[in-house]
Amino acid sequence: MKKRKVFFLTILLVIGLSVFGGDTSKDIYVFIRVDDLFMLNTDIQPQEMDAFLDVAEKHGARTILATIPRRLIQKPNQNGKMAEQIRDYRRRGHQIAQHGYDHRCPFTGRSDHDLYTPDIDGYTREERFEKIRKGRMMLEAATGKKVVSYVAPGGDSLYMPEKDVQKLYRMGFIDVPSADTAEDGSEFSYGLCPRGLDYTWAITDKDFEERLERAKKDFLAAAETRTEWSFLFHDHFTRKAYNDGIVLKWFDEFLSWLNSLEEYNVKYVTFEEYYRKFNPEFSISFD
Repeated sequence: MKKRKVFFLTILLVIGLSVFGGDTSKDIYVFIRVDDLFMLNTDIQPQEMDAFLDVAEKHGARTILATIPRRLIQKPNQNGKMAEQIRDYRRRGHQIAQHGYDHRCPFTGRSDHDLYTPDIDGYTREERFEKIRKGRMMLEAATGKKVVSYVAPGGDSLYMPEKDVQKLYRMGFIDVPSADTAEDGSEFSYGLCPRGLDYTWAITDKDFEERLERAKKDFLAAAETRTEWSFLFHDHFTRKAYNDGIVLKWFDEFLSWLNSLEEYNVKYVTFEEYYRKFNPEFSISFD
C-alpha cells in the first residue's frame, strides 16, 4: 500500500512540474546563414557543402544558403551541377535565399557591392530591379520552389533606401536586414533577425578557441534580452579543403555547446519557418 502511495505521489509531482513550470528553459530561435554559395574567386577547391550540411543535420539544424544567381550561367553550373546541388540542399530542408545577382559591380569591378554603386552613376533603379527579377527566376527554375528571402551582397544593404526595401516586398521578397533591429518585426523585413557575425572567416588553429569563446559570449549576451540570434559563414571557408576542415570542427563544437545549454531551448529555423510562425497572415505564398 505504501509503495502504491509513493508511486501515486511521484506521478502527481511529475505532472505538477510539467504543468507549473518544471521546464523553465527559454526558447531561442537561431538562424544559421551561409553567404556566397558557389564562390568563384578562391583557391579553396573543390566547392562542396555536403560536409557542412551534414554537421548541421547531425545537430537537428537547418541553414539559410544565400546563393548568387549568376553562378547558374557560369562555370559552377557546368553540366547542371550547381542546379542539381541546390535542389538537393532544398530537399534536405535548407532554405535557398537570393544573394543579389552577381556579387560584383560591373562599373567598379569590386565584389563588396553588386547593384548599388556609391559615389558613381551605375544601374538605374529599373535596371537594378530587373537584375533582381532575372536572378530570382534563375534560382526558382533551378530549385523548383519560390524564393522569398533577399540578402543584399556586401555594401548594397548600406545603400538600399527604404523605398527599395518596400519594392522588394511588393515583388514577393522579405529583406534580410544588414543591422540588428529593435522592432517587433515589420511587413517589409525580418525585423527580429539580428545581423549575423562570421566567427570563422579565415580562422586558424591559433585563434580557434578564442573565436569559439567569443561566439558563446555573444550568444549568451543576446539570449538575456531577446529570443533570436543569428550567425554567419561564407561558402569557401566551410569547405573541407580549407585548413583540414577547421570550420566544420568549429561548427560541430559550437552546435554541441548550444544544444547542451539547459537554460535555453535552442530552435534552429530558416527565415521561412520563422516568418510562417510569427506572421501567419503574411500574404506571400511560400509554396
